Amino acid sequence: MTRGAAVLALAASLLTPASAGTAWEKPIAPGLSYRMEIDEAAPRVIHALRWTLRSPIVTARSELAGKTVYEDGPTRGRTTVGQMVQESGALGGINGDYFPYTGDPLGLAVRDGVLQSQRWPSRSVFAWGRTTAAVAVAEFEGKVTAEGKEFPLDGVNRECAIHEMILNTPDARFALAKAPTVSAVIRPKADRLPPSGTVEGTVELLVPDNPRIEVRPGTFVLSASGKRTADVTGLRIGETVRITTRSAGFDWTKMSQAIGGGPKLISGGAIAVNWKTEGFQNDHAAKRHPRTAVGVTAAGDVWLVAVDGRQTMSVGATLTEMAEIMRRFGCVEALNLDGGGSTALNLMGLTLNRPSDGQERPVANGILLHASLPTSEQPLKIEVRDGTATVTDASGVPVPNASVLWAATGDAWIDQGGTLRWLKPGKAVIHAAVGRQRISFEVAPPILANP
Repeated sequence: MTRGAAVLALAASLLTPASAGTAWEKPIAPGLSYRMEIDEAAPRVIHALRWTLRSPIVTARSELAGKTVYEDGPTRGRTTVGQMVQESGALGGINGDYFPYTGDPLGLAVRDGVLQSQRWPSRSVFAWGRTTAAVAVAEFEGKVTAEGKEFPLDGVNRECAIHEMILNTPDARFALAKAPTVSAVIRPKADRLPPSGTVEGTVELLVPDNPRIEVRPGTFVLSASGKRTADVTGLRIGETVRITTRSAGFDWTKMSQAIGGGPKLISGGAIAVNWKTEGFQNDHAAKRHPRTAVGVTAAGDVWLVAVDGRQTMSVGATLTEMAEIMRRFGCVEALNLDGGGSTALNLMGLTLNRPSDGQERPVANGILLHASLPTSEQPLKIEVRDGTATVTDASGVPVPNASVLWAATGDAWIDQGGTLRWLKPGKAVIHAAVGRQRISFEVAPPILANP
């Protein structure tokens, strides 16, 4: 056999997938593990984080990208999951809710008991606390009371449409409107707006005809347009107002975090993909796409799951297939989140799935996992022999594979056994994380041994 023929034969062998049903599960911290599955029949690659609600070490938060609902700039305040993990000092996380051109999450968002985004009508929400989690459709009602008069509040931290009244908090950074508005700057006695509760404040300033007003720290901005402007112009500087919110569907004495999405996948342990009721189209439901989902088991384990799609190594999943995956993981309640090019799962600074856009897409929010873990600065390197990668220390001693997370970018992907799989001849970069330490190594086929 000539050298050229040998190279082609080796490249062809590297394209051969692993045996059906291959899976790896790696412990990360007490109460947190990562699982990778390869289903050769579909084919489908699944990435999943299993987090125990009662873990004494690991907590999870609903996090806004860029710490804001929306912002100036081309991404409108959105960032990638990888950036969110890095900027928050988190262990890892997944992408969250859908978002419009303004960049704000479409559905309910609650972080540490603070309402950051109102619910989307008819769509389900995942909420959790230290000991419990649930999926439900959250209802929203709001009102503003001033001198005995009550005015309905149409929304929180979103663009004000014609004939609406919207409240913006510092989480939004500024108030937006599609039409001329009248706004009241309010100084609240407590700057935490709960998902259900009342906040009292004082009117500081009335601002006419300004469609974009900065929300300064320690203030709220109440904006109204069209027929609703009279409700704001009737307020007086120095007047006391009461803002009342009610997000029904959850016990907020037990839940401190929430994130929207849709549709619901599992209810009461049974598959319940109600995509029509929640306003989704058939193409979204019946076609295979990259998917992200979150669910909880009866024992209190939360699964954060990302399925690769739109690629030769993984075709994605329909909503029903995603529900079946979540039920197989033992979930009794589960919610689909934003998918497609938004699907991303990051752990220890590595994006472990392969985003279908070829790189991570900036998203509006996500679920981030936090824990304090020891760090190590010992010299490590990646070695590749016969298409399999290992991490070794300065003495050449291999680090146990159970302690290594693998990812690859470029023209190849890698499983959690360290086997590199070429999508096409070219170049790839292997990434490895051992605890908080990350290393990389560039490769090209054929891979017989390190120089």
